[in-house]
Amino acid sequence: MQHRLFAAILRGLLFLLALGAVGVEVWWLRRSAQGFDPAMGWLGIALLLLTVGVWEPWPSPAGLRGWPARAWRSLRAHWPEAVLVAFLFAVAAFMRIYRFGDLPPANGLGFEEYQTGGVAYRAVREGFRPYEFPLTGLLPAATFALLGENTFALRLPFLLLGMATFVPFYLLARDLFRREVALFVAALFAVSRWHSLGSRFADELFTGIFFETLLLCLLVRGTKTGKAPYFVGVGALAGCLAYEYTAYRLAPFLVVAYLVWRLLAGGVRWAWRRGRGAGKGETLPLGAAALSALAFLVALGGVLAPLILLTLRGETLFVEAFLRHGLGGGGPVEAGRLAALLPEAKERLARTLQGLLTGDVGAAALSVPGKPLLDPVSAVLVLVGVLYTLITFWRPFRGLVAGWIALSLFTGAVLPQNLYMGRFSALIPLFYLAVGFPLDDVARFLQRAWPRARPAWAAGVLVSLALAEAALSFHSLFVVHLGSPIVQQHYDNYLLALCTHLRGLGDRPYVYVWAEQQPLDFLFRTNDYSWACQDPEGAPLFSPLSGLPVRDVPPGRTVAVAVSQRFFTAEEFAALAAAYYPEAAETMARVERPGGNYRVVAFTLAPEVLAARQGLAGRYTVAGRTFVRVDAFADGRWSRADVPDLPAGEPFQVRWAGLLYVPEAGTYRIHAETATPVAVQVDGEMAFAAQGAPSHPQALPAAGESKGTGEAQTLQAFSKALPLDRGWHLLEVDLDGQGADAAVRFLLGRDSAPLEPVRRENLFALPAVQGLVRRLRLEGGGQPLVLQRLEPTVLPLTVPMLLQEAALGSAADRFVGEEWSGWLQVAQEGEHLLRLHCWAGEAVLHLDGEEALRCTAPRYDHRMAEKGILLQPGEHALALTYTYADGVLAGAQVLWRRPGQSDVEPLLPEVLTPFAED
Repeated sequence: MQHRLFAAILRGLLFLLALGAVGVEVWWLRRSAQGFDPAMGWLGIALLLLTVGVWEPWPSPAGLRGWPARAWRSLRAHWPEAVLVAFLFAVAAFMRIYRFGDLPPANGLGFEEYQTGGVAYRAVREGFRPYEFPLTGLLPAATFALLGENTFALRLPFLLLGMATFVPFYLLARDLFRREVALFVAALFAVSRWHSLGSRFADELFTGIFFETLLLCLLVRGTKTGKAPYFVGVGALAGCLAYEYTAYRLAPFLVVAYLVWRLLAGGVRWAWRRGRGAGKGETLPLGAAALSALAFLVALGGVLAPLILLTLRGETLFVEAFLRHGLGGGGPVEAGRLAALLPEAKERLARTLQGLLTGDVGAAALSVPGKPLLDPVSAVLVLVGVLYTLITFWRPFRGLVAGWIALSLFTGAVLPQNLYMGRFSALIPLFYLAVGFPLDDVARFLQRAWPRARPAWAAGVLVSLALAEAALSFHSLFVVHLGSPIVQQHYDNYLLALCTHLRGLGDRPYVYVWAEQQPLDFLFRTNDYSWACQDPEGAPLFSPLSGLPVRDVPPGRTVAVAVSQRFFTAEEFAALAAAYYPEAAETMARVERPGGNYRVVAFTLAPEVLAARQGLAGRYTVAGRTFVRVDAFADGRWSRADVPDLPAGEPFQVRWAGLLYVPEAGTYRIHAETATPVAVQVDGEMAFAAQGAPSHPQALPAAGESKGTGEAQTLQAFSKALPLDRGWHLLEVDLDGQGADAAVRFLLGRDSAPLEPVRRENLFALPAVQGLVRRLRLEGGGQPLVLQRLEPTVLPLTVPMLLQEAALGSAADRFVGEEWSGWLQVAQEGEHLLRLHCWAGEAVLHLDGEEALRCTAPRYDHRMAEKGILLQPGEHALALTYTYADGVLAGAQVLWRRPGQSDVEPLLPEVLTPFAED
């Protein structure tokens, strides 16, 4: 008696200590954002104290010493079953490990694995602790820390979880069914194509399957034995699942509903038996049930403490998944939207069942288009099992399974705005459990009908079905799925491929990146691709070549430019890049994988290439010969002495061509000090033509210096005020060199500001004057802003990146539209097919002043227009006007097909000039 009293007091003390540990956990969570780790430590202490406190009876030292012997005797007594279970576990492991690295590919990503990697990276590098999908994010964080940041380490914990799920699944099946039935449903689960594939991905869709299965295993075992420690595990697992994907967040509600139903049903049975007189002397069994319920609630509350605190602060973490994908569309839940969805419920549920059992799932990563998620054997068995479970829902545990299936189907098929089959991954273990209920009842019927017989035909049927399902699953997964180019295309994550490519360049290049859908994720720290890209230094582009010509790059750094391959081939992109850097073609790379090309092309520019292009490209004519060189114009100066190839005493002519960068829009004075005849054109318009000083000029003074008297007066200075938009402007200079001391100096000043020498880094030597003038218009809090560029062809843009670029020097925060202008060179008479693509707005193409094509795309959408036009050889004025509507990807692209060609191609730089030829 004293021993029992002491044990009761000690259990109560442990229980109070567990509650105190939960209180300390809450204190740490409320104290600071850095309190997550110590709070989780105290939660672990609370669960341990709670488990020990409700464990009954406590094991004795002798009992612990004898445990290995008892386990061995039990294994020997059930060795046939143990061998079969080990064999099935090996089969399950094989189905999930075989061709791992090819399915999914090591250099590809499926679903939202890049986000999982991003969370894990932040957890390792920054101590970030996610409250949404914590299991999904923190499990790969551990393998990142151990094995490095790569796709193998990212997927490994989910692969191990997928294999481990077989163990609680079989234990659960063994608690629910006879041995033969449990082995059969375990065999179906082991070879399940759906679960074998999902176990290979680092995605929240599949993480909860292991914990869901373990929860059901503990719940069934606890219900059957009445032991409270099982309910500590049930409460902890139910709380963990509340943080995971939508379907798993049902777990706490379903478990609470099940326990309440069990309690009420027990009370009704007791009252009914008492009423009939059959239960005289029986007491209502509340003691064990109350202890189990209390253990469950404390464990559940401890795990849900962070979520409860966040909810009390007004955050919507728990319902966020429902709001984002379902009723609220990201805002408050709207009853009207639910009322509008309910009439579609029947049709949505029918589409869901079709995707599961007979039709297309609409997600290539889950299944080859046209194939259901379940192979024929499983599909028939699951359909029969689910229907039978629903019909016999009052039988033990069947109502729980049937309710979980029904609610998962409802929340996944009816509530969301879109239908995505991946949401139903929580159904995988439930489906195979449902298969066991009718089989178990049939087995019990056969045993009652023929008590001494063991029908061999029944075992033969089950074995045949299991083998057939194994063969179908293997063929579907490793032949059809793995060999499908459509499936392989799904894994083509071009930013991962790009990261892998850039990491192989070494020396941490400065990176310019453009991708039409994911420009923000790549370079902003910390982001979803940090684990793969290792936080490269660089900048996103608003258009495929908007980073060229290169400016503001740290000295001595290699520049890497990489863009989506959606709009052009690698060869076409090389031709576009060559308009700025001919050397780019030599380093052009397709980023590849074993199954084909990603949509990425990239090139690198060495530091010496970048430096060699700073200045103006001069075409010299002297003594009947011509040569080309780049003149640096250091401090804005050039003199004949800088060009050793010019023979002494010979007159010469030089035409410089290049781009001049203007950092801010305004009125600028272009100033030349020269003793030589010189003419300056800006954007195709003559700024001034100067005759210079014909005799003996002195050395040119520095900016702000006095010219002095005497011969210094023979120098001539010329200025012209021009309104210039921000960006690159075409600068062309003609100089007629007569004397041995021919020299010129250029200065630039805004409005009334002092003149300053033109900086070398603001000059770019054009290989050839090609392309079109592009003028982008923005509006906002300040004055309207125009960005001007010389582009090699018509290219689309991403609006968020354009606004970021504009914000560097303006308050403009709204993109209005853009204009392209220039001349199209036609070499051959005939009909030319012109094709105009437009995104998120209206584009109008004019040729020779007449409208040729008009294309209008709705917000966030794309359209195309084309027309055959008869063109004569020569120059044709080209003008394109684009008006923006709304969307991420915007702008236009022009392609053509010349006479005699079979395919359309972009307008390449060699057929475009910004201004008419003289």
